[in-house]
Amino acid sequence: MVILLEPLSSTLLGAIFLGEIPSNLVILGGLIVLMGVALGIIGRERVITRE
Repeated sequence: MVILLEPLSSTLLGAIFLGEIPSNLVILGGLIVLMGVALGIIGRERVITRE
């Protein structure tokens, strides 16, 4: 799951250190990835607590 955050962190670092402003589509894609990671973590925790 954590590997999915790599493109988001590189975009954030590029914005901070290089002054690159991500487009609206890139921001939307990042939000979708974050929601997917959150759902994966929540789903995994539910499975662990049921066992």
